[in-house]
Amino acid sequence: MRKSTSSLSEVSRGQLSGQTPYQYRLYLLSKSNVTNAKEDIVAQDIKAFCLRNLRRDDAIKVLYERGKEKHIEFDLSSLPSSRISKGDLVQLARHLNFEDTLMYVALPKLHVEDSIQDSDHAHYDSNSLGDSLGRTDVNVIFQWLWDNGVRRIFKVIVIDDGNDGDVPHSNQAIEDALVQFKIETWDWKKIDICSNTIVLAAGEHVRVIYLYSSGNSAVLRSWSCEAGLVKLKLLEKVHLVIRRGLETEIRRNQDVEDFQTAFQENWKKLYPRKEIPEMTIIMDDKPKSYALGFRINKIPEQKQEWLSRMDMFASFISTIDLEKEKDKRNQERVQAGLDGASEDEKPKAIEDIKVAVIDDGIDGFGNDLSGSIAHGVSFCRSSDSENLIRTYYVSSGGHGTKMARLIRRICPTVKLYVARLEEYRSSGKRFITARSATEAVNWAVTNGVHIISMSWSIEGTEEQQDIKELKKAIEAAKRANITMFCAFSDQGTNSSEKTFPGYWASECMTIGAATAMGDASTLVDQNRVSFLFPGEQIVIDSKEPDPSSLSSPPKAENGSSISTALAAGTAALLLFITQLVNPQFFEKLREPARMKRAFKKFCPEANQKYFKAQDHFSKSFETDPSWTWEIEGKEKVTILVNNLMTQAEQQSDTYW
Repeated sequence: MRKSTSSLSEVSRGQLSGQTPYQYRLYLLSKSNVTNAKEDIVAQDIKAFCLRNLRRDDAIKVLYERGKEKHIEFDLSSLPSSRISKGDLVQLARHLNFEDTLMYVALPKLHVEDSIQDSDHAHYDSNSLGDSLGRTDVNVIFQWLWDNGVRRIFKVIVIDDGNDGDVPHSNQAIEDALVQFKIETWDWKKIDICSNTIVLAAGEHVRVIYLYSSGNSAVLRSWSCEAGLVKLKLLEKVHLVIRRGLETEIRRNQDVEDFQTAFQENWKKLYPRKEIPEMTIIMDDKPKSYALGFRINKIPEQKQEWLSRMDMFASFISTIDLEKEKDKRNQERVQAGLDGASEDEKPKAIEDIKVAVIDDGIDGFGNDLSGSIAHGVSFCRSSDSENLIRTYYVSSGGHGTKMARLIRRICPTVKLYVARLEEYRSSGKRFITARSATEAVNWAVTNGVHIISMSWSIEGTEEQQDIKELKKAIEAAKRANITMFCAFSDQGTNSSEKTFPGYWASECMTIGAATAMGDASTLVDQNRVSFLFPGEQIVIDSKEPDPSSLSSPPKAENGSSISTALAAGTAALLLFITQLVNPQFFEKLREPARMKRAFKKFCPEANQKYFKAQDHFSKSFETDPSWTWEIEGKEKVTILVNNLMTQAEQQSDTYW
């Protein structure tokens, strides 16, 4: 089951044909007096696996026969009113048939009104906590869930930030509400919540926690101390969402680093053989706090329009007979030579568009990328010996593989030149060496790439010798007409730290993550980036999920590194289509300054940093059997390229 979810699909067993293994298990249990489904370990294990790992619709197909479905979540996040009565809950119970285990419970800020006099429901009393000054409204709801058979909740999401003068729930109320349930993911959005409350309410089962901090260093210390969250022995992930508070940005960063270090050290003391929980830091600096909304890390129901349009165009490009186009161009070159044209006057031969992916390596064994890798090298020395290296065709963390997939997703004809960087870890963070970055950039220049994609940043000062050497390599790449993209640092919008190569704006285009609407993401300062590309809830694989598949949904990725790969892929695509229809302009577009001006063509007046592909890569490029590249396709691409050429030629060469 854990190796392949296909084992959960329907089976064929004579008269029981069409049932899934779980349904068949329930059938056998119903015929036996030995045990029931709630006591059967196998049935409970299958159910838990489905609710924890499968998409909602897939889980329902596996668990229930048609017409016998149960509710596997309780979500009031879209409730039009902030008030609900106990009578409303009684009405809901008449038609809601809950599973004993729920995928999640999501509750907005609610006020539960006492509008029912039925003595049978007297235990739904929101004042049962006596003289508590904190709110107790959700206690009524969780007690109602318990009374309706719910015993386990994989994810609890409750908005309880105390904003706009509202009083949040007391610690005692939170503990009383949840202590009887088995909670695995804790997302109670109360600022500076007491760590002991989490431990008492969900400590025995919780695997993932979301913490919302006002920036108070005393609370951070209490969370990370020996008596704090390290008591959560099954913990796997910690998401810290932190506001700036009263301190400076430098002080907040230091407090966060101290929190991470103390937590990791105390975890090692308590569990020397267990892996340290993964930690994510989110700077909560936007006007609307993360604590005010439901931000569940899920796959969007529909792909972003930006990606949909680019996927359409990439599919169209994939239908071009490239070898045929190369032969045509070669014939044109021969004819031009016969007509007396010099080598410079001949149309340029169609060449592969080369993109250097400088990262942690690329998985060279997978069929999806192996055909696109043209060359590779590793500058990552083995810790065992200077004479040993860690190969470029094995990615240490999968990051480079993801970036390569995105680049090739946008430009399917691209050739990848892979350079693996040297990396090390300190205080739980991943760092790369400037020395290896310098070597990688120089290698890319030697191999004549058109584009360099660098979805990373290096902290340091301009006075450091290794940073000076990296600057020389970057300058050499610019002189070689290589367009370079680097990611905006994810340290936050108020960070004063210099990071490289993004700091060198004259040589590199710095790319920041944008929302689906084109706004800068929370951690991105729009004034410090060259362009914004989609960078939130991006699924790396372009294929739509198979509705009949029972596999776990692909994970959505976020961050400026994602955006950088999309920018590099887009530049490669523009170069590719330009050389097909206008080889003279192709030579000009290779110049980084002209590429940047071409990018500006895609940015609307209202948001001059956001690369809005939707306005230019129209739906007409969707694969249509009624027309081909030779008939209408080439004409449409020529119009697109001519528009870019006009933009790039009109603007001054001093644009940088």
